[in-house]
Amino acid sequence: MAQPARRLQDYITYCSSNNQNQTPANNQQTGSVVVSLFAKKESDNGQWSKNIDGQQNDVINFLVVVKNISTTAVQNVSVKTDITNNISYTGNLKINDTVAAGNVILGVSLGTLNPKTSVAVSFTGLVQPQNNQGPVQIVASANSDTTTHDSDQISLTTPAQIESEVTPPINTGNPIISNFAKNWFIWLIIVIVLITVFIIIFRKLSTNV
Repeated sequence: MAQPARRLQDYITYCSSNNQNQTPANNQQTGSVVVSLFAKKESDNGQWSKNIDGQQNDVINFLVVVKNISTTAVQNVSVKTDITNNISYTGNLKINDTVAAGNVILGVSLGTLNPKTSVAVSFTGLVQPQNNQGPVQIVASANSDTTTHDSDQISLTTPAQIESEVTPPINTGNPIISNFAKNWFIWLIIVIVLITVFIIIFRKLSTNV
C-alpha cells in the first residue's frame, strides 16, 4: 500500500508557513492551534488536495497538520476527523510518519504542542457507495480539553449507488401452485415415466391379444 505521507515534510512546511497569521474560531488564552486538512486518492500520484473525486472502493489518503502558532505551549491537544458515512475508516494511522495506535474518528491524543511546532497525522479510508451523488464535507478539528481550537474541511464527491435490478419471485398466493411452480421439472419427469410405463403395458396387452 502506498504511503500516505508522500511529500509529507513539504506539506508540513507549507501548512506551517500559511498558518502563521491564522486566527482560530475559538482560542484559549494558553495558546492558539490551527488545523489544515488535505487528501488524495492512493492511485493518484498528484499533490494533496482540498477537493477529491472518489469512486467506490477508492482508497483515500488523509493528512491533518496541527500547529501551535502561539508562543505558549498548549497541553492535552487532540485531533479528530469526521469522515461521514461516505468513507469507512481503514486505519494506517501515523503521527509524524510513525505508526501509531488509536482511531482518528474517535480522537487521537497529540499531548503537549510546543510553540511554533507542528504535528502531522495521516490515515486512510475507503469510499463507500452512496444513494445520492454530490460533494460531502469532511472535517478535521483540533481540541484541547473541552475547547475546540480550529477546524478545516475538504470536499469529497462520490458517485451515486447503482441498485441492481432483481426480478421479484412469483407469488401466486396458493402454496400448492407455488410448490408446483418451483418443482415443475420433477413433475415433468414423473409424467414422462408414467407415459412410458403405460406404453409398455399397452404393447404387452396388445401382443397377448
